[in-house]
Amino acid sequence: MGLIKSVHEADCISNLKERSRELKILGDEIEGRNQTILYSGVANQALPLNRDIGGRWFDEIGWAPADLERGAVEV
Repeated sequence: MGLIKSVHEADCISNLKERSRELKILGDEIEGRNQTILYSGVANQALPLNRDIGGRWFDEIGWAPADLERGAVEV
């Protein structure tokens, strides 16, 4: 069974103690999935790796910051 389906089923349990217990069982897997999807950075389209969010993609293709600042680069 997929994680999303498992979490949904656990989240729909009306008994709060049982719901909490079932979600706690899934907790490590939920946290791992969230880490992978939400916090691993931004996938670079040119290189097969993730990088921290921030910065500018065009910095990676070699334009000098001064050229970018004065608008000397045509995209």
